[in-house]
Formats: sequence, structure tokens, C-alpha cells
Amino acid sequence: MEFLLLGPLEVGGEDGPIAIPAAKQRAVLAILLLAAGGTVPGWRLIEELWPEPPVSARKVVQTYVSKLRQVLPEGLLQTHQTGYALHAGRGEVDVTRFEDLVAGAGRHPPHQEAAMLREALASWRGPALQDFVDEPFARADIVRLEAMRLTAQERRIEIDLSLGQHDAVLAELGTLVGESPLNERLRGQLILALYRGGRQSDALGVYREGRRLLVDQLGVEPGPSLRRLEELVLRQDPELDVLPAALLPDASPPRDRGRPSAGEPSPTGGPRRASEVLFGRDDDLARIRQLVRDGGKRCLVLTGPAGIGKTRLAVEAAARLGPEFSGGWGLVDLTRVDDHTRVAAEVCSGLGVSADDAQGTAEALADALGSREQLLVLDNFEHLASAAPWVSTLVAAAGRLTVLVTSRSSLPGLDGLEYLVPPLELPAPNAGPETLAANPAVAMFLDRARLVRPDFGFTDFTAPTVAQLCARLDGLPLAIELAAARVDMLSPRAMLARLDDRLDLLSTDHDTQPVWHRSLRAAVDRSYQLLDPSTRAVFDDLAAFTGGFTLDTAATVVTSTDGRLLDAVARLRTASLVRADGAPGDEPRFTMLESIRAYAAGRLTASGRRELVMAAHARTYARLVEDAEPELRGPDQMRWLDLVQAELPNIRDAVEWCASHDDTDAAVGMMIGLWRFWQVRGLTRAARDRLEELMVLPDLSDAARAAGHLGIAQCAFHQGDYAAVHERVATCLPYYRGRDDFFAGFGLVLVGATTGRAGEDGGGALLAEALDLATRCRDQWLQAICRVYLGMTMSAQGRHQTATFTIEEALRGARELGDARMVAWSLVMLGRTALAAGDTARAGRRLEEALVWERRVRDAWGEAWVLQGLAAVALARRELTAALELAVSSLGPAQRANNRPAIAAALRLLATVAERRGEPLVAAQLLGAANVQPDEGRRFWMPETDGVPVVDLAALTLRHGVTTVEEHRARGRGLNADDAVALVTRTLTDESSSGT
Repeated sequence: MEFLLLGPLEVGGEDGPIAIPAAKQRAVLAILLLAAGGTVPGWRLIEELWPEPPVSARKVVQTYVSKLRQVLPEGLLQTHQTGYALHAGRGEVDVTRFEDLVAGAGRHPPHQEAAMLREALASWRGPALQDFVDEPFARADIVRLEAMRLTAQERRIEIDLSLGQHDAVLAELGTLVGESPLNERLRGQLILALYRGGRQSDALGVYREGRRLLVDQLGVEPGPSLRRLEELVLRQDPELDVLPAALLPDASPPRDRGRPSAGEPSPTGGPRRASEVLFGRDDDLARIRQLVRDGGKRCLVLTGPAGIGKTRLAVEAAARLGPEFSGGWGLVDLTRVDDHTRVAAEVCSGLGVSADDAQGTAEALADALGSREQLLVLDNFEHLASAAPWVSTLVAAAGRLTVLVTSRSSLPGLDGLEYLVPPLELPAPNAGPETLAANPAVAMFLDRARLVRPDFGFTDFTAPTVAQLCARLDGLPLAIELAAARVDMLSPRAMLARLDDRLDLLSTDHDTQPVWHRSLRAAVDRSYQLLDPSTRAVFDDLAAFTGGFTLDTAATVVTSTDGRLLDAVARLRTASLVRADGAPGDEPRFTMLESIRAYAAGRLTASGRRELVMAAHARTYARLVEDAEPELRGPDQMRWLDLVQAELPNIRDAVEWCASHDDTDAAVGMMIGLWRFWQVRGLTRAARDRLEELMVLPDLSDAARAAGHLGIAQCAFHQGDYAAVHERVATCLPYYRGRDDFFAGFGLVLVGATTGRAGEDGGGALLAEALDLATRCRDQWLQAICRVYLGMTMSAQGRHQTATFTIEEALRGARELGDARMVAWSLVMLGRTALAAGDTARAGRRLEEALVWERRVRDAWGEAWVLQGLAAVALARRELTAALELAVSSLGPAQRANNRPAIAAALRLLATVAERRGEPLVAAQLLGAANVQPDEGRRFWMPETDGVPVVDLAALTLRHGVTTVEEHRARGRGLNADDAVALVTRTLTDESSSGT
């Protein structure tokens, strides 16, 4: 027998053609042939044949089948319990014969591959399913087969070109480009064939015509591969004679490049289901392929939370893998199967096997499959976990069956591998529109938004908002789709403002979607309903944690664990409602996607336990901050810095809760308890702003108010706002004096350090008083910091030997305490003291050692000062190249730490290099930029304080005139740090190679 669908429908038997005149009868035959031996249910035939089936549709279908049996060989068309199947061999149907030849061609050498592709393409007698072009049942297969035909043609031409047969393909390529003028790959092949045939002018004409069509019809330029091809042709590059096919353009037009177009059907052997456009899943697809082919198991479970895109990913993976399975692939949607005993019947239908033949057992089904090699997708398995062992038995018994399962929950009863599907990659903050448009989450939003609003723009104004919206939606594909569908009613900015109500905002009325995909709430609710009551209660309480949680913190907050929190969290992880989030500070953390947490928060509020849980949450983080303060100054500070960083969203929530629930003292206590963290992580500005807001609230105790002033003074110290340091310490010191505690000594250190370094009277005395207090309190850390700044003050007074002795004593204390950051700062001060004494070698060694310590603790504030100290050493040695590089390098950490005094100091160092390089007006511009920064920074650290001459503004003015210098200084005031670096790079780096 022979069945031909690649053109008009024809059937041939041993005695010649077999006539099948009735149109509906021919359609039934085509549907059965396209199922490739699988069983087609009767209801499916009815739906495919009639938009509005007649009352007698079932009997009519039976009549069509009966008449087909009369003209076909006996036993070929069979009736099963679930439908009908036509058991023709794959070689007897031109469609499957074509598919098998194309799938197998790639396993052979190029010349043999080309021959197999020619044989496959010879099967075509006209358009695919020519007699059924207007029938809904045929549309997807027509698109699929025509796409496969074009791909086969492209590949065969590609091989011909590589074998030097460019003349032989010219006519064919001209026809194909005329039929698909936006196909850049075909156009690239035509350009290459023309060029290799000595027709450079014609090749360039083909490029220009393609560019015109792309611009006119799509509003885009040709892709980079086609543009590069034009450049090669223009310069007659020899590479064109051996240009590998991989460098030719993709077939898809630019707006669709890198992804399948909407409406493209599944490839060979799969169900006739249109593929969805996928974004950012190439790595996932490659990993799935590796696990399926090389993982050692023939069962792979894709897990992940609701809306993560498991089904689309599984279908796309199966579609790509399908041609490698002789039996193709099938999809079984188990969403509406509510009884695990029905899984066997559904799998039989998906595999095209009679349920009677399979007898309901995995072993019998395996026997019925025989040696058929097939890939099966079991979609939405999470509610049928008790059927997992049956699937394992089936896979074990059917030696050539591979199963891909999607499930919101892990399936311990299934003997297979598991792949956790991640969210889409989030957009990078502060990126430009072009970069953001290439991000998968943003690209998906734009694609879906333009379906409902084709004129939706992506500009410098809208791009950051769209990116922020995608990030706030956790990169969750379903959430992004639902949000994009709202752009006809709300702008992205308006949606962003409404995200607190995301569960109701993100919904659609489209009845083409399953109910659980029509809203974010319904999607999560489906997973929630599968939990037992005690696990639901734990899930609700975990909504309190904004930035994730550890089991220890959860144990103090969750009110309904019944002593089994560990088991409950494990069940939530299995259900993909909670996910692991690393182990910062060596503490394993868990978190929820924000959309899932929003659902949990609604449940928690509805339960009436929210106030109780949030109060426990605030107490937990107040205790954590209390524990963290001394640890951040001790040997375990790196672990605690990481731990606090991970808990920062929760700490901020706890501060806000306390501030809004009449416990302002606790809120202030948490803010000042993390002073070391704020500094090391460059967050002093935000911390100071929040403290100042809290200080105006009523009902603060005297102790909390004094502590708040001291906390603001500490932030101001690191910002270089020394006037504020003096003001705040003067306000709180009366409260602390006479108490002989840490806070009194710390306040004295802040004022003493800012005045002593500047050479003002009283600084040394204040530091000495602080040291006496620290000694009485037996506070080793306070003693060490007092000695560091006391030594710095002595150095400013020219007492370098005494200063060195004092700071070295502080260094010993810091090492004993294990405070890495104080070790680094002590080394910085020793380096500066050595520099002031004229010992540049010793200064360089101390500062290099300090740089190692600062980078170890990731302290950008201190790293900036160290690099500037090394730049000052280089200036003292007249090594201008090194000074330039080090000063520029210091701006990065200074900006990360928002260290404005260090930014100003770096700009003054660069001005000095410019002046010494013979660029006095560049120096004037840099001094203007530096003057935008607070002037107090000059009192704390400038190279001249350590005996290194720097640019003299008065001397510049004398030599070049007030008008000229002031004009350039004014120009410099408009520069930020990045502009200044650009100016230095433009004017100084070419000369800097001389090193003088």
C-alpha cells in the first residue's frame, strides 16, 4: 500500500490507484494517517470534520470508516475501545517516510546526507495536504510539514554550497527567495552562490533588496550575520570561498530570530499542537536533552511552581527530540484526570495503544508497544503522585519508551531524574533599552503586549519600568503574560503601582486558557489545595518573610508547626511553593517567589493570625540584630556580613513594623545595631535617612534618642559630613557621660578622629579620654579603635615614631580580636604614617597588605582609601602612570560605597597627575569636579597631610590667570566621576605610557 499526502491525497494498492471520492471520507483517512498509527477517538474525528456536528455525526463517522474498510486491505483500519487506528507502515505513508529520511539524514556524512534529503524532498508532489488547505484539522500539519520541507531544502543547499556546487543551486535559490523574501538564511545562501559564481554586483543587489523589504515590511535592519556577509562581499574577502554554514543567517526574520514563530506546529511525530513562543530557554532545553539522552534514566520530571512554563518547555523539548524517536512523541494532559487509576487509559491513548490490549497493566502495555521507540510527555502529574510507581514500572518494562513528566511537585515514587525549571533570567538594572529588549523576560512581555496593543512602544522612558515590572514578577512566565495582556488598559507604570494586588490584577477572561492559567491566584490555588491543613498553615505564616528564611528564624515566627516545621518546609519544597536559596552565612535559606508569597499573605490575613505572626517576626529580627552587632566586629564577621545581607529585607520589614506599632525604640535599635554593616556594604546614606525619619517620631526614650543621634553621627563620619558628626555627638554625649560604656567612648572617638587629623586642638585629648574610658570598661575593641585614631592624630602632628608605636599596638589588638576590618584599617594608618615620615617602601608594603584585607571583607569604603594611599605613594616616587591608574581604580569602590570624600580626594589626586603631566587646565577641571564633593573630606585625608605635594590652585591661577582657571573649574563642576575618568582617559593615558 502507498498513501500520499504531500500533494493531492492519493492511495495506491497492489492493483493500482484506489479511488476515495467522498470529501469527508478522504478527510477521515487523512486524519488517521496523520496520527501515524495512533488511536484517534471518535469524538476527535467529529470535532475535526464539523464545526457544528449534526445529531447523527457518530453514525456518519462509523459509515465513513466502514466504507474505507471496504477499499483498504483487511485489518489495516481497526476499531479500538477508544477510537480508530490505521496501521500503515511508516514507509507506506509519504509523510512519515519524508520525516524519517530528514531525521536520519543528519547522522550521515554530508554527501550521503544530501542524497537522503534529495530523496525526502522528491516525495513532494505539491503543497502539503493540498486537498485540505481550508480544513482546520490540517492547518498545523501543513505549517509543520512546509517548515520541515524548507529546512530540508536549506540544509541540502548548504551542503551543495560547501561542495562547490553553487551554479547548480542558483535557479532553485532564486525561486525560494522569491517565495520567502524575508528568509535571511535563503537570501544569504543566494548571495554566497552568486558571489562564488563571479557575480558580485548581483550578490550585493540581492542584499540591498532584502534590506529594503525588511525595513519596509518589518521596520528592522538585516541581522548581524547578513550584514557581515555584505561586508565580506564588498571587500571580496577570501573567507567567502570557505565560509562555514554556521555563519550564515538564521532563517527567521529579525523580530522572530532565535525562537519559533507563533503558530508553528510541533515537529515530526508529535501531536498536532501549535508550539508556543519560548524565550530564554535554550540552556534549559540543552540540559533536558542531555538528561534525556545521557542521564542514564529514561524518565525525567520537570518540576517548578505554577506558571513557571513547565508544559511549554516539555512540549518544545519533545518537539526537538521527537525526530530522534522512530515512533515520534505524544502528549498526555492529565489535568482533568482526578483518579490515579485512570492514568493507564490516558497513557494508552497517548501512545496509540488499545486499552483492551494493554489490559491496564504496565507490563501488558509494554508488550503492546513492542520495540517501538517513542517519547511520551505526561503533563500536570502533581495530583496523581500515587500513579508514579505505575509509570516507573512501564518505563522499566518498555525498553524503548522515554517519558518526560511535568509536575509542580517532586515525585519520589518515580524512578527518574528531576530538573527544576527556573524562572526567566531577570533584566539587569540600569541597562539601556537595547540590552533590556534582549532579556528573555522583557522580550516575552513585549511579544505578548504587542498582541493586544501592536503600537506598544519600548523607549528610554518605558524600558526601565517594563524591566522593573518583569523583575517584580520574579521572571514568572505566566505572570508576565498576564501583565502584558493588560497593556491595553494600564501602562506598565500603573501596573507596577498596583502589584500589591497582583493576584487580582493578573488575570484574563480568555476562555481559550485553562481555568488555572486565567489568573495568578487560580494557578497558585491549585497547588495550595493539594497541601494538607497543617502544611497550609505553615505556608500562610511563611508569608511574613520578605527575603526568605532559615529554619531557625522560621521556628520563632511560625505559629502553627505542631513541632514539625522541618517536615512542613520539606513538603512545601516538594510542592514547588518554597525553594532553596543558597546558604549565605552557612545557613541554608528558603524563599518564595514574590507572586506565591502574595498569595500566602492573603491567606495569612484571612486566617486572622497576621498581627501575631508579624509581631513574632519583628521580635526575631530585633534579636538577630542584637546578636549581629558584636559579631560584625569579631573573627566571624564575614559570615555575619553575608547573613545580615541575606536577612536585610526582613530586617527592614521588622523596622517598619516596629515603627508603625508604637515600638520606635526597637526600630532605632535595629538601625544603629547594624552600623558596621551599613558602612561595609555602602549603605550609610540610606541608613542615615531612615534614622533621621525615626528620630522625629514621638515616644522615643532618652536612651533610644541618644543612640539614634550617635548612629547618625557614625553615618555622617563615613560620609565626610564632619559638622553633623560634631552636632550629633554634642547632642547625645551629655546622656552618655559618666556612664563609662561603649557608646560614650565611641562618640568621643568620632569627634576626636575628625578634629585630630585636621590638626585642631582637642582632638588628641578627646581620643585619650576615650581610651581611658575603654580601658576602664575593659572593652578591647574600643581600645583598639581609639589607638588607631590617636596614632593618626600623632602623625598629623609630626610625631611619626610615637604614632607608629600606638597604631601597631592597635594592630595587635585587632588581630587578637579577629576583626579583619580593623586589621585592614590599622595597616592603612601605618602606611600613611610611614608615607608622612618619608618611608615610601614601608608605606607601600603596609598599604598592599591592607588592600588584601579590605578586599577579603569586601569593604569598598576602605578599599577606596587604600588605593588612594598607594596612589599617593606612587606620586611621592614620581611614578605618574601608577598614580594615575591607582587613583582611577579608587573611584569604583568609592562610588559603590557612596564615599563622597574619597571621590573628591581621587579627583584631586588626578588633578595633581594632570598638572605634573603638563595639563594644567585639565587639572583645573578636575579640581572643579572635586569641589562639588563636601570640603570636609580634605581635612581627613589629602596627600599633602602625609607630606606628598599636590596641585596648588593658587599657583595655577597665578600662571594661567583667574579667568581661564575659573572657566575650567566651572566646566569641571558639571562633571561626575565617570565624566572625570573619561576626561583623564582622553587627555592623559596616551602620554602616561612614558611613566613620567
